[in-house]
Amino acid sequence: VVDGAGRGVPGVRVRASALTPPTAGDPTIRDLAQELGEATTDAAGGFVLFGLDDSPWSLHVVAPTGFAEPAPVSVRGGDADVRIVLPRPEDAVVSIVDPLGRPVRGARVSGLGRSSRTPIPPTDEAGRTTLVAVSPAAVLELQVVPPPDRKELLALDLVAWRPGGPPLVLPGAQVVRGLVVDAAGTPVPGAVVTVLDGDGRRHGSRSDGAGRFVADGLAMGEVEAFAAREDTPPRVSARVRAAPGSGEV
Repeated sequence: VVDGAGRGVPGVRVRASALTPPTAGDPTIRDLAQELGEATTDAAGGFVLFGLDDSPWSLHVVAPTGFAEPAPVSVRGGDADVRIVLPRPEDAVVSIVDPLGRPVRGARVSGLGRSSRTPIPPTDEAGRTTLVAVSPAAVLELQVVPPPDRKELLALDLVAWRPGGPPLVLPGAQVVRGLVVDAAGTPVPGAVVTVLDGDGRRHGSRSDGAGRFVADGLAMGEVEAFAAREDTPPRVSARVRAAPGSGEV
């Protein structure tokens, strides 16, 4: 195990895991290797792992302070001169854009796979934010939430991203406006409206004094809406479908 300059790094933990799991209930040498397949580098950065057969294994390194975790290395039992380079952590810039490629200011980014606990600031005017101390080889799972004033955008949930990768595109959302009326066509104020979006998620709204309602942040696709009036007993409307882009129900 070496640093970027080729110098051995002592005290680094190296662990082997089988790429092909052993057969359940078969106590072979592979089960034993799962227990013995761990070592710590010596003063020159060298290590030896015992008990590995000649099938494929993956080597994982626990990065010491000042280094970032490298990508796993594939090996087989009997391999020699395996070289694992520990990268230094770097700051990575991620860009967030809308479906038209325009920067999204004020988006919130969070993610898995980061070693740094430094909070990630909202995106700036150029739609960019910085992830502090990230491994160049990392594959991060990022979640992006649009700013509250961008109702036409949806969140991204745990999308894979590598440092230096392309901008992340927030998917577009649709807004549905409608009118709740009774059997005589009179607007109904205060009705509870439920809208099912193209992904089947429920969104709630309530009609205003003129019987009108708005539901935003809906996934694209056909929507279905129904309303309920809080009478005694409660009355529920039939379900109404609307095609994408129709806008009003």
